[in-house]
Amino acid sequence: CDGRTLCVCEFFCWFGWNRRMKQGYIVWVSLMSIAAFCMYAVDKYCAIHHKWRIKERDLLGIAWIGGGFGAYLGMRVMHHKTLHRVFLIQVPIACVLWFCIGVFLFVG
Repeated sequence: CDGRTLCVCEFFCWFGWNRRMKQGYIVWVSLMSIAAFCMYAVDKYCAIHHKWRIKERDLLGIAWIGGGFGAYLGMRVMHHKTLHRVFLIQVPIACVLWFCIGVFLFVG
C-alpha cells in the first residue's frame, strides 16, 4: 500500500471478513460434502434397485461447487461411478481446487 489509502486486504480484515470467510468456507465445504456423499449414496441405491437416477451432471456439479471431498468419499466407499473416466478425472480436480482455496484462505 502507498500509505494514503486503505489496502483491500486491510479493509477486509478491519471488518472481520477474513475470519468470516474462513468460517464460511468450512461451513460451505462441509455442507456440500455431506450433500454430495448423500447424493452418491442415493444414486447407488437407485442403481441397485433399478429406480430413477440422479443425473451425472448433478453429481459432478455438486463436486465443483464445494462437495468434492464428499463426492470422492462417496465414490470410494460405495464403489460408485469409479469406472467412469469423467468422474475419475473431474472429482479429484474439484477436490484439489477446493483444497487450494482453503490453503489460500487459511495460510494466506
